[in-house]
Amino acid sequence: MIQGYALGGGLVTALRADLRIASDDSQLGIPAVRLGLGYEFANTQLLVETVAPGSRLVAQEYDAPLFTPGQGCQLLLGDRLFGFLGEVGKSGRKPFELRGSTTVAELDLGVLIDAAVPIRRVTRLSPYPPVGRDLNLVVGQSAPSGWIPVGRDPAVEQRILASLQLAYSR
Repeated sequence: MIQGYALGGGLVTALRADLRIASDDSQLGIPAVRLGLGYEFANTQLLVETVAPGSRLVAQEYDAPLFTPGQGCQLLLGDRLFGFLGEVGKSGRKPFELRGSTTVAELDLGVLIDAAVPIRRVTRLSPYPPVGRDLNLVVGQSAPSGWIPVGRDPAVEQRILASLQLAYSR
């Protein structure tokens, strides 16, 4: 059950589940993309397969001035441009004072939303509140028992037992 936020790694965890049930107030998202942080291609593919089953996500080689040559791609969802993914080259890292290898992604989630399959909304199974306690089976006094409830009333037990016997003997 998803309640509240499922962001980034929480969303990936939810995507990997066999069944996802989200409350009306739940919010799912990928804030890393908005922050310009990398998001693994496998997780992006999983997101597409979950939200828009039957849509094909294709990565085509793409060279941009920001990317290291041969380390960038554009992502197509069907025939629409979904975004870009690549390793930032030295010239791109310098203005932002980034050290070491840095991968960035830019995704147009509007394209994914357009391809999304509507989610079937369901209502509660029952309008009645869930039962919060167990049902105790009352048996005759001659039955062996390892547990005796507090406040036991033999007369009430006998009446209940008699009504059960009547109900099941018909």
